[in-house]
Amino acid sequence: MRRNQLRIDSLFLLIALVFGALPLVAQDEAVECEEDADYGERAQAAVVAEEFDAAIDAYTCLIERDAEDYEAYLGRAIAALLAGVENADFSFNALGDLDQVAAGAPELIDETIARQTAEIAARADEVSPYALRGYFYLYLRQVDRAILDFDRVISLNPDSQFGYLYRGISNLLLANDAKAASDFRQVADGEIDNPSVLALIGAIYTERQQGEEALEYLDQAIALDASNPEFYSYRAFANTLVEDFAAAEADYTAAINLDPENADYYAGRAYIYSLMGRSDRLIADLTEALDSAPDYQRG
Repeated sequence: MRRNQLRIDSLFLLIALVFGALPLVAQDEAVECEEDADYGERAQAAVVAEEFDAAIDAYTCLIERDAEDYEAYLGRAIAALLAGVENADFSFNALGDLDQVAAGAPELIDETIARQTAEIAARADEVSPYALRGYFYLYLRQVDRAILDFDRVISLNPDSQFGYLYRGISNLLLANDAKAASDFRQVADGEIDNPSVLALIGAIYTERQQGEEALEYLDQAIALDASNPEFYSYRAFANTLVEDFAAAEADYTAAINLDPENADYYAGRAYIYSLMGRSDRLIADLTEALDSAPDYQRG
């Protein structure tokens, strides 16, 4: 296996970590829930009306009532995915919700695939059933099947950022690097409002030790949102890969200024100082890391 070719589980772990780190979503914000409201009916009506944020809020209220309502986790995942399909409004929390479903009621995932397959048989020219089934196949690591569905999404809607993003991830999992790069370029060249999508692609490239490619996407992400410390942290790593240590130092400093309690950023900058031979600053940052988290161990 080539150095820059990740195993499937490794790349999925990276994606999960990045999705969890980025500030994504409506469902992470406080939702005010009414005690007697019929949130099941409200959620379904909102999905039909393509009011996906409202659907996500309604499903969140169902989950607050019952943390083991796996139908609600599934519904919230599908609403988040549909927002990406229909509006290029990516939230990515579907991954965490599907983990809940897989742990508590895994049969619901198979049932959803079957339901989307029936939808495709009835409405072969609709994008969303292919997109949902493709995502669920990708979640199950059935990557060849996922790519076929994302191909169909793009065939039906050549401007689908959802299709290109997830086909790109699928192509990476199959080590089709050139195809993945082409898909990611389609995402970056489209109209995109969520910099987390670009940061995700950049973070994937940093994990693959491809610093120049990572910088292209992380620069775009920061241009769209200069207030996210994680973006600077990822770009610092990418700058380290291309041995631009001054830029890496500046990025870690920006991350620290935005989140001064994060020990990882001090430790990262300390590592840069070690590469630059600046031992005095290295020691100062390691001390800050330990002061921020006395039991600190960098992952």
